[in-house]
Amino acid sequence: MQSTTTKVRRQQKPLAPATGAVKVLRAVGEVNDRVGEIRIGADANTKDYYVAVFPGGYRLHGWDGRKGEPTVYDLPADLSSCDCPDHTYRGERPGGCRHMRALAALKAAGRLPEPPAADAPAHDYKPGHSSGIAF
Repeated sequence: MQSTTTKVRRQQKPLAPATGAVKVLRAVGEVNDRVGEIRIGADANTKDYYVAVFPGGYRLHGWDGRKGEPTVYDLPADLSSCDCPDHTYRGERPGGCRHMRALAALKAAGRLPEPPAADAPAHDYKPGHSSGIAF
Protein backbone atom coordinates (compact mmCIF):
# COMPACT_ATOMS: atom_id res chain seq x y z
CA MET A 1 0.00 0.00 0.00
CA GLN A 2 1.32 3.40 -0.98
CA SER A 3 0.92 6.41 1.18
CA THR A 4 1.43 9.93 0.05
CA THR A 5 2.03 12.89 2.20
CA THR A 6 1.29 16.42 1.26
CA LYS A 7 3.29 19.25 2.64
CA VAL A 8 1.10 21.78 4.36
CA ARG A 9 2.26 25.34 3.84
CA ARG A 10 1.87 27.53 6.80
CA GLN A 11 0.17 30.79 6.18
CA GLN A 12 2.48 33.76 6.43
CA LYS A 13 1.55 36.93 8.24
CA PRO A 14 1.03 39.90 5.91
CA LEU A 15 4.13 42.04 5.60
CA ALA A 16 4.07 45.37 7.37
CA PRO A 17 4.99 48.48 5.38
CA ALA A 18 8.58 49.65 5.72
CA THR A 19 8.84 52.46 8.25
CA GLY A 20 11.52 54.84 9.38
CA ALA A 21 12.82 58.25 8.50
CA VAL A 22 15.03 59.80 5.87
CA LYS A 23 17.33 62.76 6.38
CA VAL A 24 19.33 64.69 3.81
CA LEU A 25 22.91 64.95 5.05
CA ARG A 26 24.20 66.67 1.89
CA ALA A 27 21.84 67.64 -0.92
CA VAL A 28 22.37 66.39 -4.46
CA GLY A 29 24.95 68.75 -5.87
CA GLU A 30 26.92 69.13 -2.63
CA VAL A 31 29.01 65.98 -3.05
CA ASN A 32 29.30 66.52 -6.80
CA ASP A 33 26.87 67.67 -9.49
CA ARG A 34 24.81 64.44 -9.37
CA VAL A 35 25.42 62.99 -5.90
CA GLY A 36 24.15 63.74 -2.42
CA GLU A 37 24.17 61.91 0.92
CA ILE A 38 21.17 60.68 2.89
CA ARG A 39 20.46 58.72 6.07
CA ILE A 40 17.67 56.10 5.98
CA GLY A 41 16.24 54.32 8.98
CA ALA A 42 15.38 54.69 12.60
CA ASP A 43 17.08 53.62 15.81
CA ALA A 44 19.66 50.84 15.39
CA ASN A 45 18.72 50.13 11.76
CA THR A 46 20.08 53.39 10.30
CA LYS A 47 22.36 53.52 7.26
CA ASP A 48 23.96 56.33 5.33
CA TYR A 49 23.92 56.25 1.55
CA TYR A 50 25.26 58.32 -1.28
CA VAL A 51 22.38 58.88 -3.67
CA ALA A 52 23.36 59.36 -7.30
CA VAL A 53 20.97 60.75 -9.89
CA PHE A 54 21.62 59.25 -13.32
CA PRO A 55 19.66 59.03 -16.58
CA GLY A 56 16.59 56.92 -15.92
CA GLY A 57 16.88 56.54 -12.16
CA TYR A 58 18.77 56.61 -8.89
CA ARG A 59 21.59 54.59 -7.34
CA LEU A 60 22.22 54.20 -3.62
CA HIS A 61 25.77 53.43 -2.46
CA GLY A 62 26.17 52.30 1.13
CA TRP A 63 28.27 50.14 3.41
CA ASP A 64 27.19 46.94 5.15
CA GLY A 65 29.17 47.01 8.38
CA ARG A 66 28.08 43.50 9.33
CA LYS A 67 29.39 41.95 6.11
CA GLY A 68 32.19 44.48 5.67
CA GLU A 69 31.30 45.19 2.06
CA PRO A 70 29.67 47.91 -0.03
CA THR A 71 26.02 47.83 -1.06
CA VAL A 72 24.66 49.29 -4.29
CA TYR A 73 20.96 49.48 -5.09
CA ASP A 74 19.41 50.78 -8.31
CA LEU A 75 15.93 52.31 -8.49
CA PRO A 76 14.13 53.51 -11.62
CA ALA A 77 12.91 57.11 -11.90
CA ASP A 78 9.34 56.11 -10.97
CA LEU A 79 10.63 54.27 -7.85
CA SER A 80 8.62 51.18 -8.82
CA SER A 81 11.36 48.73 -7.85
CA CYS A 82 14.66 48.31 -6.04
CA ASP A 83 17.22 45.54 -6.32
CA CYS A 84 17.84 45.29 -2.57
CA PRO A 85 17.21 41.90 -0.93
CA ASP A 86 14.05 43.12 0.83
CA HIS A 87 12.32 44.11 -2.41
CA THR A 88 13.79 41.17 -4.34
CA TYR A 89 12.45 38.54 -1.91
CA ARG A 90 9.50 40.43 -0.41
CA GLY A 91 8.23 42.47 -3.36
CA GLU A 92 4.68 42.25 -2.05
CA ARG A 93 5.54 44.55 0.90
CA PRO A 94 2.99 47.42 0.87
CA GLY A 95 4.65 50.59 -0.41
CA GLY A 96 7.90 48.79 -1.25
CA CYS A 97 11.20 48.56 0.59
CA ARG A 98 12.66 51.28 2.77
CA HIS A 99 14.80 52.59 -0.09
CA MET A 100 11.76 53.08 -2.32
CA ARG A 101 9.76 54.73 0.46
CA ALA A 102 12.63 57.00 1.53
CA LEU A 103 13.32 58.28 -1.99
CA ALA A 104 9.57 58.73 -2.60
CA ALA A 105 9.36 60.82 0.59
CA LEU A 106 12.32 62.96 -0.55
CA LYS A 107 10.74 63.47 -3.99
CA ALA A 108 7.40 64.43 -2.42
CA ALA A 109 9.18 66.96 -0.19
CA GLY A 110 11.04 68.43 -3.18
CA ARG A 111 14.42 67.35 -1.80
CA LEU A 112 15.34 64.90 -4.59
CA PRO A 113 15.67 66.04 -8.21
CA GLU A 114 14.08 64.17 -11.07
CA PRO A 115 16.63 62.15 -13.02
CA PRO A 116 17.33 63.10 -16.63
CA ALA A 117 15.59 61.08 -19.33
CA ALA A 118 17.01 57.62 -19.93
CA ASP A 119 18.23 58.62 -23.38
CA ALA A 120 20.20 61.63 -22.03
CA PRO A 121 24.01 61.37 -22.08
CA ALA A 122 25.41 59.82 -18.92
CA HIS A 123 27.94 62.62 -18.41
CA ASP A 124 28.80 66.06 -19.68
CA TYR A 125 31.89 65.50 -21.78
CA LYS A 126 33.60 68.69 -22.87
CA PRO A 127 36.23 68.15 -25.56
CA GLY A 128 39.61 69.62 -24.75
CA HIS A 129 39.04 69.68 -21.01
CA SER A 130 40.83 66.40 -20.41
CA SER A 131 44.04 67.15 -22.28
CA GLY A 132 47.25 66.53 -20.41
CA ILE A 133 46.01 63.60 -18.32
CA ALA A 134 48.64 60.88 -18.12
CA PHE A 135 47.67 57.24 -18.35
